[in-house]
Amino acid sequence: PSLVRPLLNIPEASSSVLMRSTLVTAVKFILIVTDLDAGTMTRFTTCRTRYDLPDVAYFMVPSQETTISLVNTTTATTTNNDIESALRAGNPPALIDFLSRLGDPELSVRRAALVALNTVAHHRPSLVRPLLNIPIQLPNSPHSSTLLDMLCSETVVRKELIREVEMGPFKHHEDDGLDLRKCAFECMSTLLDTCLDKLVIPSFLESLIDGLKDHTDIKLLSYQILQRISIIRPLEISAKMEILAVPLKAVLLSKPKDDWVKQEMEKMQELNRSAIGLIVSFRNIDDIDKNRHYTELLRIINTDSNLKTIYMQILSAENSSANSNLSNTATGPSTMITSSGFGVSNPSRSLGVVGGAGGYIGNFPSSYS
Repeated sequence: PSLVRPLLNIPEASSSVLMRSTLVTAVKFILIVTDLDAGTMTRFTTCRTRYDLPDVAYFMVPSQETTISLVNTTTATTTNNDIESALRAGNPPALIDFLSRLGDPELSVRRAALVALNTVAHHRPSLVRPLLNIPIQLPNSPHSSTLLDMLCSETVVRKELIREVEMGPFKHHEDDGLDLRKCAFECMSTLLDTCLDKLVIPSFLESLIDGLKDHTDIKLLSYQILQRISIIRPLEISAKMEILAVPLKAVLLSKPKDDWVKQEMEKMQELNRSAIGLIVSFRNIDDIDKNRHYTELLRIINTDSNLKTIYMQILSAENSSANSNLSNTATGPSTMITSSGFGVSNPSRSLGVVGGAGGYIGNFPSSYS
């Protein structure tokens, strides 16, 4: 990094998109390789594969196990420490010079910076956590921003990146910013795992809710992240339920078109399942059954037999998993049968009742019997 950093600010880099992208990408590979060498040496001595590093291929045969010495491990650890020291050095730290390229005017450079941010958040979260919310001077600009603000700005659909393409008598739209937005949402997912205490969850939620109106791939990513937030920050989800219910309702009410092919039908079914999976996760939020936007979503599900079936399948799977975990404890919820179907009774809170034939899906207070 100490050799690469000065190159970012030379005139040649200012005029070369490829050079800036390459320099930022170099930091990503430095982090991956040093993390592999220092942190996974024992994995390779037993010939295990590191599946979470698809960018770098490493091979080892059993006969190599005995060739790895203590000297190699010590050298790798020293190199790892040197890399971290180099990225922390300076004021602002050297790492900022690379990650601030999130504000670069060129799409490919911003994508490289997003991938670098995702990599450092995954492999070296301690390096990036102190930097997420500090003002950063944008490259070649009088303005400043934060890494989190720049990350959230990359989740927005940009009309100037959408172009119309003619294919014979047909026309369709190509979104050159889609891949960039995917990278941004994947980075948000990583930060949720490693830097939760540094995140501004309301801003995160706004970007995720907007993601529910985006391309199918972005919608699915947003559903996954929102489900996790509903578990770790349920009150934040409850506070946003009014605006969150709008795109959820749109998915639930969508109907297939007569000319849709099989692939389009499958996409719709996948979106329905993801949306309902998110709604199922809401049921454990305190007093959620008093939220009219949530109960309206349940009403829509109950009026459609297909949606209701999906809801019951997801809830049944979650309850089975919960009951399996509870079977190892002395106390826990007990199953009860009601006139409308099967449910779970808990002294403090009900997990909900799944309606049987003609029954209703929803949450009930713990006194329900």
